[in-house]
Amino acid sequence: ERWSRRIHPDDVGRFRRAGAQLVDAPGDAPDFDVEYRILTVDSRWLWVLQRGRVTRREPRSERPLEAAGICIDIDARKRAEVEVHENESRLATALWGAQAAFWQFHIPSDTATRSPLWFAMTGYSREAWDSIPQPWMARLHPDDRTEVERRIAEHIEGRSQSLELRYRMRCADGEWKWMMDRGRVVEWDFDGRAIRAIGVSLDIDGQMRAELELRSSEARLEAAVWGAGVGLYELDCPSGVTRW
Repeated sequence: ERWSRRIHPDDVGRFRRAGAQLVDAPGDAPDFDVEYRILTVDSRWLWVLQRGRVTRREPRSERPLEAAGICIDIDARKRAEVEVHENESRLATALWGAQAAFWQFHIPSDTATRSPLWFAMTGYSREAWDSIPQPWMARLHPDDRTEVERRIAEHIEGRSQSLELRYRMRCADGEWKWMMDRGRVVEWDFDGRAIRAIGVSLDIDGQMRAELELRSSEARLEAAVWGAGVGLYELDCPSGVTRW
């Protein structure tokens, strides 16, 4: 009890349950194996791993009489785990805020894993998406494939620092949707060959359709002006600058 009073309040319940199992279990008691924080003499919380087992029993009743074990300082490992978890939480929040779908690509096996947002964007379930070979390339718009393959090869071969792709993807409803991928290779083998790439996918369909419509309307205006043989001017009133 003196020891348990120094254990972090969030961990003491787990410590006591493991101790009760060790003492109360008939026959072969389970091993004692608990990670928890203990208060040190300099008033800081130290992560430890405590392991032990029953070493002596009462001959007739098999009641545990004695246990032995070890305590291991695991503070550095646990703090690293907590930091990784916090970083992953921040990343997940940032991706959610940016409406960006995370992906990672294992280059030698030509396989990719994608976050749930990717499937929400394209309307596929994981099972439907993986139902055909090379699911991403197979659903890429034919007119975009050559440029996409060129840019991917350029980056994997080390001729560009990062990867940025704009392409159309066939969604589950049969419609084409404009997407943008940003990523880079993050792991290489000992021979310098790319092993793994990570990145994000963004839904840019509305933006791209607006840009294409703007280009189309500008082209129509230019054709009309040329056909009518008229000139246009634009006057910026505050500055007095005229553009002919």
